[in-house]
Amino acid sequence: MTALCTYSSKNHESVPFYQFHYEGFENKYLKIRAKSLRDGQLRTAKSPKISNYREWFINETHKQLDTSQDYYRFEKAICIIVHGFSSFQASDLDNYDYKYVVDGIKSLQIIIDDSYKELSLMCIGQKSELDRITCYVVPEAYFIDFLAHGFVPLDVPALSSYKLINPRILEEERFQLLEESKFF
Repeated sequence: MTALCTYSSKNHESVPFYQFHYEGFENKYLKIRAKSLRDGQLRTAKSPKISNYREWFINETHKQLDTSQDYYRFEKAICIIVHGFSSFQASDLDNYDYKYVVDGIKSLQIIIDDSYKELSLMCIGQKSELDRITCYVVPEAYFIDFLAHGFVPLDVPALSSYKLINPRILEEERFQLLEESKFF
């Protein structure tokens, strides 16, 4: 698999971007509060224990790009992280740390640095058969165009799945969920 891809922009330009895939990790080891995050441990399906999960993400990233060939470096980029969850348990995106995904990308030098001046992040959560992360690195100047013409997310809800919410009904639903959770 090659991480370097292109798409045809609105103006019919061939625009480069990168797409990286990560599978074989357990979501719980990316949780910010997880003990494993503090200890630097990661368990994967391939290996029962890897002493440094930063290294695991870097290795997985390097496997996906042929660095013996010329490849693009973006001065300013947007990194779109699509996190696929196999279950809805603990699927709050704000509870996960994507630092080592970004470190893997930075280690290839396709971005100059991961400071706000050179890189911005966007996280999308999706239901997936497996726990996985797909990461797109796009030149900042083509970000909106990429979303409109090049981006293929795992799953996009239909517009009809949105509804107007009544705050009173929302509070009743929260109370009911709270009551139901007391019995488990």
